[in-house]
Amino acid sequence: MVKIQSADLPGGLFAHAAAHGDRKVIYLRPGLTGAQQRESLRRTLQTARMGFGPPLSARELEVALVAHRLRTGLASLASAVRTHPIAGLLLAGGLAGMACACVLVSVA
Repeated sequence: MVKIQSADLPGGLFAHAAAHGDRKVIYLRPGLTGAQQRESLRRTLQTARMGFGPPLSARELEVALVAHRLRTGLASLASAVRTHPIAGLLLAGGLAGMACACVLVSVA
């Protein structure tokens, strides 16, 4: 299983893959643009194919990337809800609207 985490890496290094037991971790420098992130992950996958670092498959990397994007997106959403009160009200209103819709559909 592959996990992607943010870490402060030495200068010039955008990504680093390491194996911790049966888990593989890819450390990415925080603040990368989308293009830099794609390029560093592509380069990490290529070096794994050449035998440097832990073995990675493209499928494992895709699943890890989706999980990483979900995790960071939810963290950003939670941060926005915590810091801005209107976001919490909008979220509560949306949930209440969905609950009312479910009640109306089940009654009808």
